[in-house]
Amino acid sequence: MKRVLTLAVLLTLCVTTAWATDDDGAINPGSGIGIMSGELSNVRAPGQLTTLFAQNNGFQGNMFDLEPAIDLSEITALDVNVDPAGETAIVDVWYRMDTCVGHDLDPTGWSMLGSGSGTAAGIDLPTFINLSGNGVSFAAGGTYGIYVDVTSYPSPGINYTNAPSATTYSNADVSATCYYGKGDPTFTGSTFTYRMWNGTIYYEAGPPLPLTVTPKNVSAWLGGQLDFALNGGIDNAGKKYALLATFSGDTPGTNLPGGLVLPLNWDWFTDFLLGMALNGSPLVIDFLGNLDVDGNATAALIFPGHCQLYQDLFMHFAFCTYGPFDFVSNSQMVTVTGAPPPPDGYQYDDGEADNGLGLTAGGQMCWLQHFQKYSGGETLATIKTAWGYPGGSYPPAGTAGAVYVWDDPTNDGDPTDCSLLATVATTVQDPGTNMFTEVTLPGGTTIAGTFFIGAMSNQAAGQYPGPMDETTPYGGEAWVVGDTTSNFDPNNLTNNDVAPVELSTIGFPAYWLLRATVP
Repeated sequence: MKRVLTLAVLLTLCVTTAWATDDDGAINPGSGIGIMSGELSNVRAPGQLTTLFAQNNGFQGNMFDLEPAIDLSEITALDVNVDPAGETAIVDVWYRMDTCVGHDLDPTGWSMLGSGSGTAAGIDLPTFINLSGNGVSFAAGGTYGIYVDVTSYPSPGINYTNAPSATTYSNADVSATCYYGKGDPTFTGSTFTYRMWNGTIYYEAGPPLPLTVTPKNVSAWLGGQLDFALNGGIDNAGKKYALLATFSGDTPGTNLPGGLVLPLNWDWFTDFLLGMALNGSPLVIDFLGNLDVDGNATAALIFPGHCQLYQDLFMHFAFCTYGPFDFVSNSQMVTVTGAPPPPDGYQYDDGEADNGLGLTAGGQMCWLQHFQKYSGGETLATIKTAWGYPGGSYPPAGTAGAVYVWDDPTNDGDPTDCSLLATVATTVQDPGTNMFTEVTLPGGTTIAGTFFIGAMSNQAAGQYPGPMDETTPYGGEAWVVGDTTSNFDPNNLTNNDVAPVELSTIGFPAYWLLRATVP
């Protein structure tokens, strides 16, 4: 499953000078002398490595290997050798986690580091391309393939230098070994060996500002909560941050608002997450906020259960300061697994109650759970519930109770407008044992879209009939409602003196031991 907003720009270029293809070994005739670009020079990083500016050939791109001797938190910019002067050079920079050698024609394994543009200075003069804020770090001792692709080719295109063999340029921090020239189109264009990249790499030393996300896996069926720890450092104390995300391994590099290019896509899902945050939805918590006096913050994201939209995704998260965007963290990946629903029906719990809930004053309490119909699960055969939890106080066996099925007509996961589909009377059985009472729905109950199942028990003050599983990662699908006058109304859940409430909002993020089976 892949849903990505693809942005395409059609450029019509007026080419005033002929560009030779590299395969005949011809020298790029150039376009005269230009002016050195000074755009955004203030974002040049402290570290830099220059190869050379002495072209005798050119086409669309170059590939080389980068080998850091120290940790690099980010490549913030490049100087490139492009002409004709005065034209806008559009440059994409790609990277991979090993050598570029042998990987020059296949995009597999390459990721976008960033994209930038600058006004071409002309032959053998550095044209500055700002890549700051991309957040891609390079660890000491590693080998990384780099692909500098001038997508504005043929005007301007890149200039490089023929060589008899691979050539290495280095300083105390990093080395670059030049291998290939590249033609048009990106990746699949011709490769030319050996060609020395003409340019300068600007970099920041040190590890990136860290983001941690736990857990690393979330179930699309059960849902769960992701917890984020943001560590912006003292220099970013008090700044507003934004958490950003993309998924399914799609190629990063789309320009973000404000001109930032992340190692993440600004896709429809990112818009969805941040849009929900801005609108104050309970689905997304703290996706915009402020770093504290130490430059740190925490945030959380609740994934709803039974949501086919999320299954089998690889989600990448990062954070940056918001207005202006002036740094970005490392990228953290979370896997959303598409585990199928239980084979016999609808279930969230792990089979063990860790706590119990009841009405303080006693009366009739109903615990209910929200589900989404899946293919093959259109009819419910039974409702199963446990009663109380081991070690707790609970209504005795034989206490009157009932089970219910409701339709959720607006599919919003809120039971206040639900329509009752089925009611079956039952009694409390095997309380406090984690054993389930299975209640048959005569003739079965047909469900569509999303729905709720529930169980109700009479209870005295001090009894806790609702069985709570507090160890399964919670996705916000469990509710409770009741009536202290023992006149529980399942037809209109708002017609009870204890209104329906979702468990996490009262401090109990837990699933009920409450299930439905299918025929």
